[in-house]
Amino acid sequence: MNLITVIIAGKWGNKNMNNKFSSDSSRLFRTQYGLNFSEKIIVDFFAGGGGASTGLEMGLNRTVYVAVNHNPKAIAMHEANHPHTIHYVQDVFAVDPVEICDGYQVGWFHASPDCTHHSQAAGGQPRKKEIRDLAWVIPKFAGKVRPDVISMENVRQMLNWGPLIAKRDKATGRVITLEKIEVNGKLVNRVAEPGEVVPRNLQFLIPDPKRIGQTWKRFIKTLEGIGYVVEWRANIVAADFGAGTIRSRLFLIARCDGKSIVWPEGYFAKQPKAKQKKWIPTADSIDWSDLGNSIFNRPKGPLVSATLKRLAKGLKRFVIDAEKPYFINSAAPFICRDFNTSIGHSITDPLATTTASYGGHSQLVCPILAPFLTEFANASQQRNWSIDQPLSTICAQVKGGHHGLVTAKLSKDDFEGALRVAAFLINYYGNGDARDITAPMDTLTTKDRLALVTVWIKGDPWVIVDICLRMLKPRELYKAQGFPVSYIIDPIYDGKPLSKKDQVHMCGNSVSPLPMAAIARANDPFSEVSEKVKGAA
Repeated sequence: MNLITVIIAGKWGNKNMNNKFSSDSSRLFRTQYGLNFSEKIIVDFFAGGGGASTGLEMGLNRTVYVAVNHNPKAIAMHEANHPHTIHYVQDVFAVDPVEICDGYQVGWFHASPDCTHHSQAAGGQPRKKEIRDLAWVIPKFAGKVRPDVISMENVRQMLNWGPLIAKRDKATGRVITLEKIEVNGKLVNRVAEPGEVVPRNLQFLIPDPKRIGQTWKRFIKTLEGIGYVVEWRANIVAADFGAGTIRSRLFLIARCDGKSIVWPEGYFAKQPKAKQKKWIPTADSIDWSDLGNSIFNRPKGPLVSATLKRLAKGLKRFVIDAEKPYFINSAAPFICRDFNTSIGHSITDPLATTTASYGGHSQLVCPILAPFLTEFANASQQRNWSIDQPLSTICAQVKGGHHGLVTAKLSKDDFEGALRVAAFLINYYGNGDARDITAPMDTLTTKDRLALVTVWIKGDPWVIVDICLRMLKPRELYKAQGFPVSYIIDPIYDGKPLSKKDQVHMCGNSVSPLPMAAIARANDPFSEVSEKVKGAA
């Protein structure tokens, strides 16, 4: 290897916007990735906080050379985790593909265009043609620098990409505008006056049902017309590749290097087959040292009725009536009054019971925890699910859903707490067992009420004495999304750490690294044997 080769490889150590050579030559050989002897690079557009870049680096074992994103906060996170990458805080259409590649051939080009104006999560919200058209930067980039491999990630609804038309009022047939007016105390979109011409940028735009998928087909034909073989899969599930979320996304691969496109097989599954493992549960991503606060006697006042009803249903389904509830031992013993006596054992033992002094007035209680998950989203999407399942899709916006951890505490002796939980169930559980749960409070004896909250564990009765609730933390969301635990999610931006709101936003907008890594590994343009790889870990 001569000196010239070493210097060329050294450009991989550069992270400066002016993208020349790094002054710290010692760092060139500290990277975990191989040197760039092939002189081919990786480019990531719409790079966000770095999910796709992380997956590409995991799968291809080399650093991303250039990352472009318009959001400076996202670039701050990306730069903190990918210090060897050249970063551009710019619109993807504003950068010159030839200039940013510095004369290198591109081995892999990835793009994750904004999905919000294709997604069903947008519901009846207006769409913008400018946002939906962001994917056209892909054939532009391909036409100028001709990457060996192109990948794209988006929502599967992008397959319906087509022209937009103005939404019209059903009663009058007139155009609905983006202007808000108050009608009967509510803000609604104004309907155009008779004969009014509404400029396109003020129209409430929706997909034209008569031209569904028309633009998508033209997009594919454009790539094929410049020499690419193009394939896609509409439902690549992150959990199938080891992430703790069932996030499902459309992935597209285009190649012009003569090699076949390979779609890796998932090595995890909900119902595993030979050589597959079971999906990673959400429980593996949870910080169990923090259960949140009790839903009773909250300083900010009680939760809204709809939330309490959802929690009651979740408690009934996943704790009381479940054939195999998910139990963990509490790491936080507490003191309660002596309502009963028991001989206990160590909290390190499986399904630890109460430890107490016989006949004492206070007892050290080590409860068993029975957690499940709930979702705070729009009314049609709120739900509960078992914590032994992967997390549902993490979304960037508040309306996309926040995930909550609900934990039932089970104990032997706290009858007062058990009666409080029984009252909660009676008040908020609906459509349940009419024999007990919906019966009037005054018709139930203390024994009846305790029976409502009794859970049998290995033949031993335990009662639910409290219910705790908290939202999942950003770190838990990133772990479920498939990011390494060492990933920096709170980089310094504008003199202070990135806010939790921004952290969650970046996670919801991110590409799950693990399916991206599997796809990259299976289609490695830098390897002579990539066609033989089937996505093995």
